[in-house]
Amino acid sequence: MNGKFNKETREITARFITEDDSEFDLFFEDEECALDDYVQGDDLIDLRDYVGMLRDELWNLETSTGGKNVTFQTYLRNGIEMSEARDADICYAKALMNHQNAEMHGDDSDMAMFRLEADAIRSQLPQFQLGGYWIAE
Repeated sequence: MNGKFNKETREITARFITEDDSEFDLFFEDEECALDDYVQGDDLIDLRDYVGMLRDELWNLETSTGGKNVTFQTYLRNGIEMSEARDADICYAKALMNHQNAEMHGDDSDMAMFRLEADAIRSQLPQFQLGGYWIAE
């Protein structure tokens, strides 16, 4: 594996050579991103396609090697997780799930924290940005 980290753009690029000598590139950004860094539009479609490709590659690797190539699987899982951190829909669903788990365990401070996180992410989702004055006809 060859890899590099760009400190200015916080991008990670890794190139893997698989057992059959084919090359596979991974590219993802640092998982800590601001709310306005969520991907939208055509970029969101591309991101979801990319995550799907990573999931397929992970599944193929797990089934073909029987879980022996742990390092490559870890990089793929990290790539999936970091890419999903750019999708507001997925982040919103995870925050709601964390809120429900905290509620089940009776942890009020975590409940409030995950609720605030979910509300902040929800404000970035286009389907909830319907503010303004609406008139029914």
